[in-house]
This record gives sequence, structure tokens and C-alpha cells, in this order.
Amino acid sequence: MTFTAIIPARKGSKAIPKKNIVELFGKPLIYWTIDKAIKSKCFDSIIVSTDCEEIAEISIKYGAKVPFLRPSFLATDKSSRNEVISFMFERIDNIDKLIYLQPTSPFRSIESIKRFILFTKEKPENPSFSISHITDNSSTLLIKKENYWNYVNNKFVINRQDNSEKIFKMDGSFFYINKNYWMNNKNTNI
Repeated sequence: MTFTAIIPARKGSKAIPKKNIVELFGKPLIYWTIDKAIKSKCFDSIIVSTDCEEIAEISIKYGAKVPFLRPSFLATDKSSRNEVISFMFERIDNIDKLIYLQPTSPFRSIESIKRFILFTKEKPENPSFSISHITDNSSTLLIKKENYWNYVNNKFVINRQDNSEKIFKMDGSFFYINKNYWMNNKNTNI
């Protein structure tokens, strides 16, 4: 089985300008994902999908490939992971098994990459993704609407002391999909 790592890194972050190349422990944020992908020896190719020449140059410097720049319409706040994956499958013929590694998860370990790859090999036809346990009390999650704050979801409350409910979220460290599955299901919300 061959795997391709895709690392999405657009330039237009609003919360932290140029976040993908902001320094973290003396290296650009994207370095940590590229470096661990290389050191895992799990990928035939490590590709950065970016709309930015500067991110492309830094990515190539640290060992990733940037075969082309992503078009600006796929690098907006509204652009989805699904759109980026479709674009990569359409533009690069030899991608069969894709692992999507967000650079905003720089603390994933080489061992966790290897374990995730082994996990996907058990059922390579199915998409897979990493999750994290939510330990926050959902009653503390707020959203601002005009000039006031509202609870995001006041119907469901997790008490920190109550471990009977296990609530999880996709955490962005890993997302796996194979091309055949994607082409048959790309219009669904995966």
C-alpha cells in the first residue's frame, strides 16, 4: 500500500496571520508536520497544498513537495477539507491513499503516525480520522450574537466529574481517505 501525505497550509489565516510559518520552538509551524511525516517513513510522497509562494519555499526547504499552488478560491475561510481533497485527487494521478495532516497539530508523534497508518491498513476501503475526548463542560461554551453571549448548546451538559458520557471531536491530526471511496462519495459530508 502506498500513502501520500497532504498538508494543507493556506496563507490567509485571520486569527494568527501567517500561522503556518509562525515560529514554534525555532522552526516554522509547518516544519513539525513535514519533519514527522518524513521521519515516520510511512509516505511515498509528502505534498503541501498551499496558495502561498513563501509557504511553498519553506515547505520545499524542509523536504516536502509543492507541485503547484492551490487556486485562491480553494484557500478562503469557507474552503473545506473536502474541496482541497477533491482538488488533489483531480490534479495528481498517482495518489491512491491520502493522509491529510493539518499543520495545526504539530505535537502528533512519529509513533502516532505509524499507528494510524497501521489502523487504516486494517480496513483500507473506509475513511478514518483521529478524535480527541472533550473534557470541557459544554455548558461553558458560548457564542457571541450581536451584543450578547449565548450558550452554544444548553441542552447537553457534561459534568467534569462524570465520566459516564464520552464525547469526542475530530481533532485534525489525521484524516485518511482512498481515491476509489472518495470518487464514489465525494458529494457527501465526510
